[in-house]
Amino acid sequence: MPARRVGSVVLVLLGLVACGGRPGPAGRPSDDMSRDGGSSPDAASRDAPSSDARLPADAASDPCACPDDLTYRPTYQFGECVPPLLNGCEAPECTPGVTDCGEGYTCNEWGAAACCYCQQAVPACVFTGPAQGPLPEYLKLSPVYGPADKQQTITIEGFPFYVGALYYLVRVGDSGDLYQGGGTTCSFDVTVPPHGIGMEPVWVSQYGGDDPWVLAGFFTFSAGDYPTCVQPGYPCSADTTCCATSAVPMGCVAGRCRRR
Repeated sequence: MPARRVGSVVLVLLGLVACGGRPGPAGRPSDDMSRDGGSSPDAASRDAPSSDARLPADAASDPCACPDDLTYRPTYQFGECVPPLLNGCEAPECTPGVTDCGEGYTCNEWGAAACCYCQQAVPACVFTGPAQGPLPEYLKLSPVYGPADKQQTITIEGFPFYVGALYYLVRVGDSGDLYQGGGTTCSFDVTVPPHGIGMEPVWVSQYGGDDPWVLAGFFTFSAGDYPTCVQPGYPCSADTTCCATSAVPMGCVAGRCRRR
């Protein structure tokens, strides 16, 4: 790996707060609601399945694949603390203020969807840590693209990051520049300078700049277009284009976009 130098933009990782995440009108966080904002869960339209629901062609090989019917089954789909590989997995329901979800878990009012294809949010137990163990691969990025000629603030989420003796550094592409940011329990922000046009992998070090580096996702420094590929860890099918670069090849493996 190239020699590292800490970037000029360094922020202190802030204290812990409760994580959340409510789905936007389409059953997933919208661009401006992907963290703690969102539409009201009592909206009548959210009781219906999504109109564009469909199964990946190789869903049978995905342990968290959605069933081929609309059976009621609370399902992880959104939320800061949920890594993408858990999307589609069954979520344990709970009652806020009543259910004890167990150590490290929180009964989140918007923790899951009512079913795999539903837009309605339901309370579910979500792992909020904080956790000192290894970071999962993969994490989530928000946004996933922005103008190449401007400074970008990227939010990394998908795990209850441990704030304390450990800290997390971010590397974009094969650059030796490292960025540290501040945020909440299950997300943190990093600000990166303008970059050449193109897609780059975003890596997170769980040990203050040492190996291993975990692939959080791909960010596109755009000239005006936007990526249509599927980010790492999300469901895919045989005809899906997974986000990838020549240095980090990806493909649809066991129903998810994964490193080859």
